[in-house]
Amino acid sequence: MYIRIQNKTIRFRVSVIEAKRLLDGEVLRDSLPLSNEISLAYEVRISESNSSFNYASESNSIILLVDRKKLAYETTIRPTKTGIAFKEIIGAKQLSVSLEIDMKKPKDL
Repeated sequence: MYIRIQNKTIRFRVSVIEAKRLLDGEVLRDSLPLSNEISLAYEVRISESNSSFNYASESNSIILLVDRKKLAYETTIRPTKTGIAFKEIIGAKQLSVSLEIDMKKPKDL
């Protein structure tokens, strides 16, 4: 899973395998150490209703909930360039949030 934060936009990118794991109910988690004391955690989960985005200050985590039906549809067709995209208002700021599925085959290790 990759995450990109730029210009009031947060874009999550998962592989096809990770998208299937999400549909199976798995939570994808990762973190980015910002300093010795601070780490930013991020995760993607399935939602049975709408997609949404939240910041949990107590755990310094950003959490993306993805609508199961939209993700299932996105994995059955050739995924779109924009993926599953929506706008979210956090405080007084509007963010663009999206989940994209990377169709490239993983490189052999």
